[in-house]
Amino acid sequence: MRISRFLAVSIFSAVAVTAIPIASLNPFSLAFRSGDADIYGHLDARALTPAQLSPKVIAVQKTQGQKQAQAKRKSAANTKMLGRVDVPPKAKGLTGEEGKKAEDKRKLTILQDKSKAMRTKQTDRKAAAAAKWEAQKLTPDEKAQKPSTKPPKMSPADRQQVKDALSGAAGRMKNTANIPQRKDQFTVGTNTYTGTEVRKAVMNSNLHEARPAGQAANRNPKAFRNDPYGGSHPDTKLAGKRPIPGNPAGLKEFPVIKGGLTGYNGGGSVGPGRVITSSTNGQDTFHGVIAHDPSRGGANEDHYLATKKAAPPPKKGK
Repeated sequence: MRISRFLAVSIFSAVAVTAIPIASLNPFSLAFRSGDADIYGHLDARALTPAQLSPKVIAVQKTQGQKQAQAKRKSAANTKMLGRVDVPPKAKGLTGEEGKKAEDKRKLTILQDKSKAMRTKQTDRKAAAAAKWEAQKLTPDEKAQKPSTKPPKMSPADRQQVKDALSGAAGRMKNTANIPQRKDQFTVGTNTYTGTEVRKAVMNSNLHEARPAGQAANRNPKAFRNDPYGGSHPDTKLAGKRPIPGNPAGLKEFPVIKGGLTGYNGGGSVGPGRVITSSTNGQDTFHGVIAHDPSRGGANEDHYLATKKAAPPPKKGK
């Protein structure tokens, strides 16, 4: 029985795709060129190129960051507001069943007062938001003259490709050798970064590998030269050595941002810290965090490897 040429090519393509190790896939390659099969075996005639996908991914990351920041502000405001609710003192001189009833009543009163305060706060927020939108409301003529600042809506296929890129970069980060735990800490000079911040940076390095993010003069990720310290470095233990021991091939750097909800995605300051990674034969490796440290007395361009403080092991049963 003869197999049609189209069927044979399809089978070959499917085998070739599934044979690629997931760790070696670039997140932007989760959907291939127009007409090729993606990793799920689908044919996508509208697969985005890295140049098309990158701004959509960045837009989604920025939206996620804005929502997280808004949620944090709201939570902080609620906590502050609830802290102002008067708490009735505990009853004195009551014991036994009578004391228990009095305490239960006190707790119920506190709960009711806080619930009332929360409802009032929510009502005030809605009224303020409505007033704000009403004040900013444009007439039909003004709307026609003012260009929209909203990003164009993504098609379901584009949205899925962005989702695949994000999940692919996250999965690749989790499979990275030496990836730190979330509560680890990395300190260089006066700068300290958490394991969570480092993991975000490693993920974003994967995410923006096909199309580096940032301004034209400073796009990331980019190659890390790992230059040796000068022979006259004040710290004789460092003289002539390199920040990353062994000088592995293919080192790359990406900014790590302190306190960033989604990490660096091309906008704003890159900060002093960088995560250093490499990829060899489909295996990603985390080599550490580096930054400048003027207090060490070397050249201005010198980079120093952060000191890692591992998080304590979790307690049993948790």
